[in-house]
Amino acid sequence: MALSLNRINAFLLALAALLAVLLWRGTEPSTSADEPGRLLANLTPEEIDQLTISTADKENITLVRHGDGWQLQTPYTQPASKLKVEALLAMVSAPVYERFTPTGMEHQQFQRDGAEVTISFADSRFVFGRRSPVGQRRYGFSDGDVVLINDFYFHHANSRWVDWVANRLLSEQSRLTRIELPGLVIHNTQQGWQVQGDQPLELDQSQLNALAQRWQHLHTMGAIPLPDGSEFGALPKIRLDWVDSGSGERQELTLFWLEQGGDFGLLCPQRGVAHQLEPELAKQLLPETPTPSP
Repeated sequence: MALSLNRINAFLLALAALLAVLLWRGTEPSTSADEPGRLLANLTPEEIDQLTISTADKENITLVRHGDGWQLQTPYTQPASKLKVEALLAMVSAPVYERFTPTGMEHQQFQRDGAEVTISFADSRFVFGRRSPVGQRRYGFSDGDVVLINDFYFHHANSRWVDWVANRLLSEQSRLTRIELPGLVIHNTQQGWQVQGDQPLELDQSQLNALAQRWQHLHTMGAIPLPDGSEFGALPKIRLDWVDSGSGERQELTLFWLEQGGDFGLLCPQRGVAHQLEPELAKQLLPETPTPSP
């Protein structure tokens, strides 16, 4: 008799849990993701040239296509992580497991607790909602409907702006024309990289070309936001000049060299970030390592 009661109680508990999940998800019929046209948007990632992420408790982020890559346009202009942008853009062709029009209080039922996170692209707008209690999926709002998609994309959408900054200092379309380092200025000519002016440092052509290539293709270990009120006057200064091979526009970037306790960094007020450098690579970026910062 005790065994029968235990089985009955277990069955009732399982039934109650199932009913709770069904009630939370609403009573609208679900739409199979295998049905034709059941994707989040009627376009492909390749058709999107601009993406805006709005979050109530963070700065708005605007990403624009730039040549074969992407560029962070706001809050600061700089190369963006192509892999991260493409990972988020994949959501436009993500399968939709449920889609229905909410009624009455159902809208609040699927809203996310915390700051609202919204993605806008082309003529579409998507608001992330509450995570589903079943599977790795999340509800959201698209064109007035509640939809259920994979939860993978929310992680990217809810990132800080600095998480979108590319590890590559210059975009693939940037072509360096002049490099100003402490104690050395070089510029690109038809004969290759040459020392500008009368400077005592002696580097042969292959050394100059190698130095320029290291700056041209420099990858950092990551970026963090520069603290407000940072001062750079006492730090060695670096300036890079380049031409955008797509637009022909000339641009320049001022950096400040930081070395502390064996760690190396490039501080960039124009971009609002500090880049961390791999120590062995950092030692090859300057003809002479500047005096460590106090």
